[in-house]
Amino acid sequence: MGKEKNPEDDYIAQEFIALEEVKDYRVYVVGKKVAGGLTRETSEKGEFRTNTTQGGSANFYIPDEKISNLAIRYANEANLG
Repeated sequence: MGKEKNPEDDYIAQEFIALEEVKDYRVYVVGKKVAGGLTRETSEKGEFRTNTTQGGSANFYIPDEKISNLAIRYANEANLG
């Protein structure tokens, strides 16, 4: 049997970039296909958290072909797919 994967070994780090307006895009990759996308925005100017539990908003969106291809490529390179 192979080595069991420890969920605590998985992480993604990203640099914080201060912006006046904050909006993030999430693209969900399942296997080698994009299953959908989500945008999240802050509740007020000067806020950096986009969490919906912190007052942020979330909306579904359909990623275009360029974003979809990038998401699939990065998920595969990071062994996340």
